[in-house]
Amino acid sequence: MSVTSREYITLDATGVDGTDYRLIRTIEQAVKEQFGDRVAYQILRLESRDDIEDELRDPEPILKVSGDRLPVILVNITYQTGDVSAADLVPFETGFHLRLVQEIVNDQG
Repeated sequence: MSVTSREYITLDATGVDGTDYRLIRTIEQAVKEQFGDRVAYQILRLESRDDIEDELRDPEPILKVSGDRLPVILVNITYQTGDVSAADLVPFETGFHLRLVQEIVNDQG
């Protein structure tokens, strides 16, 4: 069985704590409603290159996709490959203006 992890960013982050927190909570609620227990997720606001590195992520792909713009909201969705289809993700991706940073498929065979 393999596991797929998709990392996205949205440029809808404002840098204003209350506004970004509401966006994170809205994304979190959508994940729970649309995917339930089929996925694990992590949602973070990244304000600087140091924040990205502190989260043990390579800053280059994130900055490339964002056009070097920070802050961004990072959304990671991880699931058993086959439990969620690409078509299942489209409404979620478009609804939150998500830009794919990377997809990793890990065969745990």
